[in-house]
Amino acid sequence: MNTIKFLRIVYIATLLIVLAIVVCYETNVLEPGKFADDARMNYEVELICVIHTIVCLPLALKMLHLKGIKTKIRDNEQAYRWWSLLRLALLWLPLITNTTFYYTQGEVPTLGYLALMIVVGYLFVWPSHGKMLYECQMDGAPTKEEA
Repeated sequence: MNTIKFLRIVYIATLLIVLAIVVCYETNVLEPGKFADDARMNYEVELICVIHTIVCLPLALKMLHLKGIKTKIRDNEQAYRWWSLLRLALLWLPLITNTTFYYTQGEVPTLGYLALMIVVGYLFVWPSHGKMLYECQMDGAPTKEEA
Protein backbone atom coordinates (compact mmCIF):
# COMPACT_ATOMS: atom_id res chain seq x y z
CA MET A 1 0.00 0.00 0.00
CA ASN A 2 1.18 3.50 -0.80
CA THR A 3 2.79 5.26 2.19
CA ILE A 4 0.67 8.39 1.92
CA LYS A 5 -2.53 6.39 1.49
CA PHE A 6 -1.70 4.28 4.56
CA LEU A 7 -0.92 7.34 6.70
CA ARG A 8 -4.12 9.06 5.57
CA ILE A 9 -6.15 5.98 6.54
CA VAL A 10 -4.59 6.03 10.01
CA TYR A 11 -5.15 9.80 10.25
CA ILE A 12 -8.83 9.61 9.31
CA ALA A 13 -9.46 6.45 11.36
CA THR A 14 -8.19 8.26 14.46
CA LEU A 15 -10.57 11.15 13.91
CA LEU A 16 -13.44 8.69 13.38
CA ILE A 17 -12.59 6.89 16.63
CA VAL A 18 -12.61 10.19 18.53
CA LEU A 19 -15.89 11.14 16.86
CA ALA A 20 -17.37 7.76 17.88
CA ILE A 21 -16.26 8.34 21.49
CA VAL A 22 -17.89 11.77 21.52
CA VAL A 23 -21.12 10.45 19.99
CA CYS A 24 -21.29 7.55 22.46
CA TYR A 25 -20.93 9.86 25.45
CA GLU A 26 -23.21 12.58 24.10
CA THR A 27 -26.00 10.08 23.38
CA ASN A 28 -25.52 8.37 26.78
CA VAL A 29 -24.53 5.05 25.25
CA LEU A 30 -21.54 5.34 27.58
CA GLU A 31 -22.08 6.84 31.02
CA PRO A 32 -20.57 10.35 31.24
CA GLY A 33 -19.29 11.62 34.58
CA LYS A 34 -18.74 8.16 35.98
CA PHE A 35 -15.74 9.29 38.06
CA ALA A 36 -16.74 12.93 38.58
CA ASP A 37 -17.11 12.58 42.38
CA ASP A 38 -13.51 11.50 43.06
CA ALA A 39 -11.54 14.76 43.44
CA ARG A 40 -8.17 13.07 43.93
CA MET A 41 -8.61 10.93 40.82
CA ASN A 42 -9.69 14.01 38.84
CA TYR A 43 -6.52 15.83 39.90
CA GLU A 44 -4.26 12.90 39.03
CA VAL A 45 -5.91 12.30 35.66
CA GLU A 46 -5.69 16.00 34.78
CA LEU A 47 -2.03 16.14 35.79
CA ILE A 48 -1.13 13.07 33.73
CA CYS A 49 -3.08 14.34 30.70
CA VAL A 50 -1.48 17.79 30.88
CA ILE A 51 2.03 16.34 31.08
CA HIS A 52 1.23 13.83 28.32
CA THR A 53 -0.03 16.63 26.04
CA ILE A 54 2.83 19.02 26.84
CA VAL A 55 5.38 16.32 25.96
CA CYS A 56 3.69 14.70 22.96
CA LEU A 57 2.36 17.68 21.02
CA PRO A 58 5.63 19.60 20.46
CA LEU A 59 7.57 16.37 19.98
CA ALA A 60 5.18 15.12 17.30
CA LEU A 61 5.20 18.43 15.46
CA LYS A 62 9.00 18.70 15.46
CA MET A 63 9.95 15.00 15.30
CA LEU A 64 10.77 14.61 11.61
CA HIS A 65 13.01 17.67 11.72
CA LEU A 66 15.25 16.36 14.51
CA LYS A 67 18.78 15.70 13.25
CA GLY A 68 18.94 11.98 14.05
CA ILE A 69 15.54 11.19 12.58
CA LYS A 70 16.11 13.43 9.56
CA THR A 71 19.18 11.38 8.57
CA LYS A 72 17.26 8.11 8.99
CA ILE A 73 14.39 9.15 6.73
CA ARG A 74 16.51 10.79 4.02
CA ASP A 75 15.68 9.01 0.74
CA ASN A 76 14.03 6.16 2.69
CA GLU A 77 10.27 5.95 2.23
CA GLN A 78 9.90 2.94 4.55
CA ALA A 79 11.62 4.77 7.42
CA TYR A 80 9.48 7.82 6.69
CA ARG A 81 6.36 5.66 6.94
CA TRP A 82 7.41 4.27 10.32
CA TRP A 83 8.41 7.63 11.80
CA SER A 84 5.25 9.31 10.46
CA LEU A 85 3.15 6.58 12.01
CA LEU A 86 4.94 7.14 15.32
CA ARG A 87 4.28 10.87 14.91
CA LEU A 88 0.56 10.23 14.41
CA ALA A 89 0.54 7.91 17.42
CA LEU A 90 2.09 10.64 19.56
CA LEU A 91 -0.93 12.74 18.69
CA TRP A 92 -3.75 10.21 18.69
CA LEU A 93 -2.88 8.64 22.02
CA PRO A 94 -3.33 11.88 24.01
CA LEU A 95 -6.28 12.86 21.80
CA ILE A 96 -8.18 9.67 22.60
CA THR A 97 -7.24 9.67 26.30
CA ASN A 98 -8.06 13.36 26.77
CA THR A 99 -11.42 12.93 25.04
CA THR A 100 -12.30 9.83 27.02
CA PHE A 101 -11.24 11.33 30.35
CA TYR A 102 -13.07 14.55 29.52
CA TYR A 103 -16.32 12.61 29.60
CA THR A 104 -15.54 10.13 32.38
CA GLN A 105 -14.34 12.88 34.73
CA GLY A 106 -17.51 14.93 34.35
CA GLU A 107 -16.62 17.21 31.45
CA VAL A 108 -13.60 18.85 33.07
CA PRO A 109 -12.78 21.90 30.88
CA THR A 110 -9.02 21.40 31.10
CA LEU A 111 -9.22 18.01 29.41
CA GLY A 112 -11.46 19.44 26.69
CA TYR A 113 -8.94 22.21 26.00
CA LEU A 114 -6.11 19.70 25.85
CA ALA A 115 -8.03 17.59 23.33
CA LEU A 116 -8.71 20.72 21.29
CA MET A 117 -4.99 21.60 21.32
CA ILE A 118 -4.17 18.14 20.00
CA VAL A 119 -6.79 18.47 17.24
CA VAL A 120 -5.24 21.77 16.14
CA GLY A 121 -1.78 20.17 16.16
CA TYR A 122 -3.20 17.20 14.26
CA LEU A 123 -4.14 19.51 11.39
CA PHE A 124 -0.45 20.25 10.81
CA VAL A 125 0.54 16.63 10.20
CA TRP A 126 -1.83 15.77 7.33
CA PRO A 127 0.13 13.29 5.17
CA SER A 128 0.80 14.58 1.65
CA HIS A 129 3.09 13.54 -1.15
CA GLY A 130 4.81 16.94 -1.32
CA LYS A 131 5.45 16.92 2.41
CA MET A 132 6.93 13.42 2.20
CA LEU A 133 9.27 14.44 -0.62
CA TYR A 134 10.32 17.54 1.30
CA GLU A 135 10.86 15.78 4.64
CA CYS A 136 12.74 12.88 3.03
CA GLN A 137 14.72 15.28 0.80
CA MET A 138 13.95 13.13 -2.22
CA ASP A 139 14.45 14.16 -5.84
CA GLY A 140 11.66 16.35 -7.11
CA ALA A 141 11.00 17.65 -3.61
CA PRO A 142 9.12 20.93 -3.51
CA THR A 143 10.61 23.94 -1.81
CA LYS A 144 9.61 24.76 1.76
CA GLU A 145 6.89 27.15 0.55
CA GLU A 146 5.33 24.51 -1.74
CA ALA A 147 5.27 21.73 0.91
